[in-house]
Amino acid sequence: MILFTDRLTLAQRKQFGASSEKYADGYEQMNLFNEAEQESGLNAPEPDMEEITYVYSCPKCSTMVRTEKKTALLKGSIASPSLVAGIMNGKYVNGMLLARQEREFARYDLNLSTKTMANWIILCADRYLQPLYDLMKKEFLKSRYTHCDETRIQVLDEPEQNASPPNWMWVYLTDEYSGSPRMVLLNS
Repeated sequence: MILFTDRLTLAQRKQFGASSEKYADGYEQMNLFNEAEQESGLNAPEPDMEEITYVYSCPKCSTMVRTEKKTALLKGSIASPSLVAGIMNGKYVNGMLLARQEREFARYDLNLSTKTMANWIILCADRYLQPLYDLMKKEFLKSRYTHCDETRIQVLDEPEQNASPPNWMWVYLTDEYSGSPRMVLLNS
């Protein structure tokens, strides 16, 4: 009986006990989430793209008609909503680093640098995703109750931060009984 309880205690400690992930000397964990901030550069040049304007003329009255120019996603940029969404999806959903995406674009003779993609991600997140997050948070705060989880994280290479002070990431979740739309919010 003692052997069985010892094994049970050991198994519970392995599964539920405190743990510390350590990496071999010289090994650095891939930084998936802060890559855009690290790689961005305000002076990174935008790729060149020739502008094509389609002009139509009426065959009966010969009136010339120009198509309406779409508003740019980012002023002075060739970034389109689908291109930036594809880059963000590749990075955050599929875990594909921007440098790897740059090599993938280069295979198709497209000159799209890591710095340019990082700039697009940051600018579009600030301009288009932050208002959405703020709206979701506003609805979240109306919930009758929520589910929350806090996880301690180690922040490396942050100005005025060292690895010892505790940093936290919070995950908030609503469900069908909370009285709010179902959502998951991350906050650090």
